[in-house]
Amino acid sequence: MTIHEMTRVATHYPRPVPTPRRSVLAMAVLSMLDEEPMHAYRLQQLIKERHKDDVVNVTQRNSVYQTVQRLVRDGLVAIESTSRPSNRPERTTYRVTPEGRATLREWLRTMLSTPAQEYPEFPAALAFLPSLSPDEVLEALATRVTRLGERLAALDADLAQGMTFLPRLFLVETELQRALAATELAYVRGLVDDLRAGRLGWPAPPTDEAPGLADLPPGIGAPARRALQAAGYPTLQLLAGVDEARLARLHGVGPKALRVLRAALAERGLGPG
Repeated sequence: MTIHEMTRVATHYPRPVPTPRRSVLAMAVLSMLDEEPMHAYRLQQLIKERHKDDVVNVTQRNSVYQTVQRLVRDGLVAIESTSRPSNRPERTTYRVTPEGRATLREWLRTMLSTPAQEYPEFPAALAFLPSLSPDEVLEALATRVTRLGERLAALDADLAQGMTFLPRLFLVETELQRALAATELAYVRGLVDDLRAGRLGWPAPPTDEAPGLADLPPGIGAPARRALQAAGYPTLQLLAGVDEARLARLHGVGPKALRVLRAALAERGLGPG
């Protein structure tokens, strides 16, 4: 194929236009520009004035500017005008395009209807609790209970104040935040109570002399031994026939521990026949 033919084919079959990347901040920018044209600094101010910074992250000063520029490149936002007030830097005002207005509504429908897979810090920390001692976890969770109580009180105050001059429609995100904080507070309080009462199944640090642990090979490491004890597998006999995939889900039982256990079980004649 000649260069001329390749150019003709490329022109006939243009590359697909990438779908604009959705984000909470981009959605907020489009929504506010849908009200009226404004410059990037005013967008950031308005998000804070309306207390939307509780749900839209504008802590980084450049984040709004960078998001606006991306929306311009995507054709969702366009430049309305450029001015230079006396003794001040040049200021660019932006407006939403028809494509941006349609994208905003599409994003909102998706965000409202489809639960997103998010990765908040607290559930992640709960997934790795055995890396700390019970006392460390108890201290941290007790502090969280205090801070959640303070957060709940602040949300109650915001709602009470907002309801004096705003329709409920403009407070529903705060209602949700309050409901989530109250649910988390109740859960963490219960977790603290269970930890204090010893109902969490936290293993004691194993030693070679501890009853029932002598035949676990030391090569698996202390984290794996704690995890196996907590899961109800303190001996090789109890591990016989247990699916490795189940053991691999225990925090502390890594590939090396599984290899050592596999060899120990085979040596005892307890491995797969």
